[in-house]
Amino acid sequence: MKLPEYKKRQLIAYASPVLVEGEQVADVTIGSAAVKRNGRTTRRKATILVTDRRVVVYTRRFGGYDMQEFAYSRIAGVDHTMGVWNGQLTLRVSGGGADLSMIDRRDVARIAQAIRDRMASANQPSASKPAADQPAGQDAASTSSESPEPSSEPQHEAPQAEEPQAEEPRAEAQAATAASEPPDPTIVDDPAAPR
Repeated sequence: MKLPEYKKRQLIAYASPVLVEGEQVADVTIGSAAVKRNGRTTRRKATILVTDRRVVVYTRRFGGYDMQEFAYSRIAGVDHTMGVWNGQLTLRVSGGGADLSMIDRRDVARIAQAIRDRMASANQPSASKPAADQPAGQDAASTSSESPEPSSEPQHEAPQAEEPQAEEPRAEAQAATAASEPPDPTIVDDPAAPR
């Protein structure tokens, strides 16, 4: 069954302790998540929140809650499958992930696409964000007269070649030291040794 709007508002209200001030919930649904408790993994009813900053998997328990959060920049992939009644969503991140199941089949594709869209925007540099060296009130277009237009081709600086003059004094010093030292009597030049 697809979640009605009043149920979505209720789920967001239940999960409000884990939301950061100013964080906006873009989409929400319910499912089942694997939770480790006392050394065992069990499945629990979970609220899956897709916010403007992260994905939050929130499960309630006696006396509190468990939460898993995944920043969009850290999510490596999102997989979803659909069955006859329910779907499954898998979030892959380095060092772990989340397997979410029992999600309404009408919600799973929408949630997966919402996460993918936010992953794409989180992993792309935004032109609307002010650069660190620009004042906050100026954008890239207003400073273009001050700096040259960047070309579409990557610019590579040629590596600086070391000057051979620096090597010559070292070689001369080594030759002078070798000439001033007496030959080592333990080293014998063997004419039969391969060269």
